[in-house]
Amino acid sequence: NGRLTHEGDTVKLKGIVQSVNMPSILTKSYFFSIYDSTSSVTIYLARLKVKNGYNYTYTPALGDSVSLTGTVTMYTVANGFNLDSTGFAVISPLQAKGFDITQINTGNPVHDALVVPGLKEKEESNLVELDSVTLVNPLKWVSGFSLFTDVVVRNVNDTNKKYVLHVPYDVITGKTPYGTFNVKGILYQQDNTAPYLSNYMLIPRDYNDITIIIPPVFSLHTIAEVNSENALGVADSTGKEVHIKGIVQSTNLYPSSLGNGLAFSIFDKTGSILIYNTSTNMGYTPTIGDSFFAQGTINQIQGVDYTKRPPVQFNTGWTYILPDSIALPSNAHNMPIRDSIVTTGFNDSLESKLISVKKVKLVDTAQWDTTGTINPFTRQYTPKYQMYVDLVDENNNYTRACILRIDSFFSMPKPLYEFNITGIEGQDSITPLKFSIYPRFVRDIELIAPKVPYYKISQVKGNDGNGVATSINKLGYLVGVVHSENLVSTGLKFSLVDATGAITVYKSAAVSSYTPMRGDSIITYGKIGQINGLTVIYPDSIKKINSYNPLQNTFVVSLLIEADESYPRRLEHVKLVSATQWNPAASAGTNGFSITVKDTASSDTFSVFISSATTAFKLAAPVGSFNVTGILQQSDQTSPFNTGYYLEPRDSQDIWMLSKGVEGIENQSANQIPVTIYPNPAAQNVHILFGDLKGEAVMMNLYSATGMLVYSEKVYGSSTMNISNLPQGMYFIKMTTNSGLQSSSKLIKE
Repeated sequence: NGRLTHEGDTVKLKGIVQSVNMPSILTKSYFFSIYDSTSSVTIYLARLKVKNGYNYTYTPALGDSVSLTGTVTMYTVANGFNLDSTGFAVISPLQAKGFDITQINTGNPVHDALVVPGLKEKEESNLVELDSVTLVNPLKWVSGFSLFTDVVVRNVNDTNKKYVLHVPYDVITGKTPYGTFNVKGILYQQDNTAPYLSNYMLIPRDYNDITIIIPPVFSLHTIAEVNSENALGVADSTGKEVHIKGIVQSTNLYPSSLGNGLAFSIFDKTGSILIYNTSTNMGYTPTIGDSFFAQGTINQIQGVDYTKRPPVQFNTGWTYILPDSIALPSNAHNMPIRDSIVTTGFNDSLESKLISVKKVKLVDTAQWDTTGTINPFTRQYTPKYQMYVDLVDENNNYTRACILRIDSFFSMPKPLYEFNITGIEGQDSITPLKFSIYPRFVRDIELIAPKVPYYKISQVKGNDGNGVATSINKLGYLVGVVHSENLVSTGLKFSLVDATGAITVYKSAAVSSYTPMRGDSIITYGKIGQINGLTVIYPDSIKKINSYNPLQNTFVVSLLIEADESYPRRLEHVKLVSATQWNPAASAGTNGFSITVKDTASSDTFSVFISSATTAFKLAAPVGSFNVTGILQQSDQTSPFNTGYYLEPRDSQDIWMLSKGVEGIENQSANQIPVTIYPNPAAQNVHILFGDLKGEAVMMNLYSATGMLVYSEKVYGSSTMNISNLPQGMYFIKMTTNSGLQSSSKLIKE
């Protein structure tokens, strides 16, 4: 019945190793064959025995002379919760703690394989050879989930003689042996039922045990001849050995995180097809434009549905060539590739072709998710290697894209607006038909600048009855004149005014390397938002058009109200309610400090914020009455947003003490000419901008603190005055027009 007559006996053996561990990738286990002058036997000990303290210090090598003590037993395989005998006799080394196989010497000659006409019991564990065989189905030569893969060969001289090769993982991952070949190996048995007299197999020890004696002959096919499918979506040429010439039209679409595989598309004048190998890249890096020969077998990609228990394998329908050889002829690089096919939807005729879909956008931006997964038990992070995203074009045609972790896809921001997409059409399932486009690199996703309107500021500044901005999240362009310098030390915050309204431009980081200057005309693109009742635009880009544009008049107000939000406004004849509030030293390192001022006539109080980003922060506390100018802001943290208004001065000139200056003119309180002077203090150039004077000229005189005239100029609209040669100190600028308007301002030379 094929049972062992010495099963259970403890024996002492000596022999010469005639195979490596099978497969050689195994560690902490033994599965190899030894022989002496009488016969052969396989040494087997599973890695689980390491729990009993077994050493596993020996590594089998051909030609080693070894000795061991072990138990005669039969090799078993799992059958559910049980173990079934295979009829294959093995010696299990004695499992005493600290025991291992003893190496006597090395380099002994290994006897030649015995050529046999078949696989029979008397040659079990011997090194034998089958001659003149060929693979019955070359598609079976592919690694699976186990350490061994069974493939069938037949004798080319007698096709009724078929044998099973029990191929180790490290052998099956090599090149498919097409044609006629001889194969050596250790004779193995896997018969699970008595009598144990059948199901003999041959285990090749390594790839060198396979010798091609008659290479296969392949005729050159066109891609159209081998890439066709029947009505059920099954490839007509499945299992056919083919020889194809084409031009590479994609990068490698096989994510490196999955291993060293290949997945790329080639084309000829008749069509396109995928070259696909999950086991090896065969030493080739796909380069677009390479002229390319591939020899291999037609197959269709298999997918696995891991949501099923157990996982279910299914045919995706994507036809490919499993290559066993790759060749590039001389001068095979930089060949022109054909233009992509513009389509509005996917279909089977476009499979593996380079296609483009225009003006699509993400149906659900949340699908663009590059995060991986964390195993809840091991807490191990597994990065995501692909993501599927649904797309819709301008005509509501739905498509789908598979974004792989290649090139820089997983680091690019998700495309929020329309884009054109190019890539290889792939098939993900044939029941029902599902296709996706596989972009090859980041530039295959061509972002389309959104068609965003230009708004007047008044069109985005409306509020509802609770003071909530009605244009929140609206995207658009605004054009206006800057009316303040930057009011924050980090990021951006400044006033923008056009003919219809004013708004605060705010961002926590710098934008377009722009530094706000009063009088700049700019275009800004961004999204409308609201911060504590203050309507703002969050800019994505800022472009300066020109400089030194006239500013709007700074109106004197007696109330701080919503209508004046983000405009420059002035309070006149006010005093500090408490001088202790003016404490820049205590506010060092902060955004600034707040003060409360009181109208000397009405006793109304107002809030003013002195930003540490402005020169006003450096001033001493004003004593007595003063005028204060600033951008009207709001900070109301609860709805309805109708309180919390305050002024934010732009520089030290915006706080003007009401005292007599040069020639008895009352500083600033008599100011009738709309004028802005900046920077102040200044070291070199001072810019003077006048409001709308209807073309009237201004006579501008600069006086020293002692009343000496040091500079005089007739100005229209604006002027830049160079004061670099003047001594440091205080100066006064007196301005008059022919119509009788006048103004005076203080200037500090640093």
